[in-house]
Amino acid sequence: MNQEELIEEIEVAFSDVKRPKTSLRQFKITDEKGLSQEISAAEWNIAGMRCTDKIWQEISDSELEECGCQLAHMKGDEFLYYLPAFMRHSVRYYKRPIWEDSFVLCTISSLQDPTQAENYYPGLGEYILEQFSELTLKHVNVIIAYLKFIATEGDYINQPDAIRALDYWLSY
Repeated sequence: MNQEELIEEIEVAFSDVKRPKTSLRQFKITDEKGLSQEISAAEWNIAGMRCTDKIWQEISDSELEECGCQLAHMKGDEFLYYLPAFMRHSVRYYKRPIWEDSFVLCTISSLQDPTQAENYYPGLGEYILEQFSELTLKHVNVIIAYLKFIATEGDYINQPDAIRALDYWLSY
């Protein structure tokens, strides 16, 4: 499968997902300030109002790049909505060097085997399984296609991680 075909498959498989309440910019400020609990209600509301997407296909590359990879912070319905935007973006720009764009690595990392994650940090595997809980068979098939693409077309940095994640998804 080539780059254009994979992007089309992503768009078709995830075409009917519903937008969650939390915007990417709200995830970004949570990432930046959440632990210090210094997010004001006004900041939160402004970040939410700056969201212009009604469907994930409307999320621009510039918004993704501004907000960075926030998939690790998401629950199941949020993960389901934002994952295809990150996959599409990383397929578009998979040839960029990692020091310019970490979206491929970030997206693959968000698709890691929960059992292996649990070995690094107790409780993380269960959290990742919750993120995957909204995925259907059509989503899983596209995730497999995505990981196969990166495993064969990606650079030497991302290929091993894609192969490890692919092992998990092939038995999902």
